[in-house]
Amino acid sequence: MVKKRITRALVICLCFLVPILAATAQADDPGIGTWVNAKYDGTWFTPAKIELLPDGRELDYLRISDTTPEWEAKSTDEEKWIDAEGNHWFKGYGIFHDYGTNQNEQKWFVLSKINASRTVLESVTSQADYPEELSPIGGQYSIWYKKQ
Repeated sequence: MVKKRITRALVICLCFLVPILAATAQADDPGIGTWVNAKYDGTWFTPAKIELLPDGRELDYLRISDTTPEWEAKSTDEEKWIDAEGNHWFKGYGIFHDYGTNQNEQKWFVLSKINASRTVLESVTSQADYPEELSPIGGQYSIWYKKQ
């Protein structure tokens, strides 16, 4: 009888603890959320708005006002680190395809940095190999600002 009560108490605690831990883990990921840059609004090669989701998907919108993404990607981080200034770095790749279809699937290598205050996301992508530095040279450089 005592074992049943202990088991029941543990199950009840886990029911409350698991959602709290999941929410904390998502809240601690500096990339999760919506990022925008009005400078790119309506351009074809760089989305004006991106949404980074907890499941590793990225939704890319051509215009900030769009509600349907143009592309979707599944991102995989191969390395993550925080530098001495508190910037969050990510090195990985994304498999991009037109939203709603699996056509035109492409693999892009990515190097990204989110500043220490978690308000600016810089990224450089390349189809050839991992970018060696965060700059417009050697890949497609983009910058977005966290939408509050």
